[in-house]
Amino acid sequence: MEYCKINKDPLQTQLGRSPTGNLTSFRFNKEIARKELVRYIVVDEQPFSLCENDSFKRRKRMTYGELFQPPSRNIVKANIFKYYKSEMEKLKNLLQNSHGKIYLTSDL
Repeated sequence: MEYCKINKDPLQTQLGRSPTGNLTSFRFNKEIARKELVRYIVVDEQPFSLCENDSFKRRKRMTYGELFQPPSRNIVKANIFKYYKSEMEKLKNLLQNSHGKIYLTSDL
């Protein structure tokens, strides 16, 4: 079976599946892909070097073609700090704009 040439146009719509299994179309967005990668690494406590793993690179290449270039562990680390700062700002705004009192307790 011959392989199709990969369309490297980032504006090209691609087919995918929704969480419910329906066929949908989407456009690849490099920034969203990087943010979701950072979120995955943080939430699932993966090592920063995950992006340099050969099986990870293969999975991403097979899923997105050449559109997604996995970042290095240093870029992942920098993106995680950006993610942390943005989430911290969201939390500060949420706490400052709350209308009640907040009590923090701990049980040691």
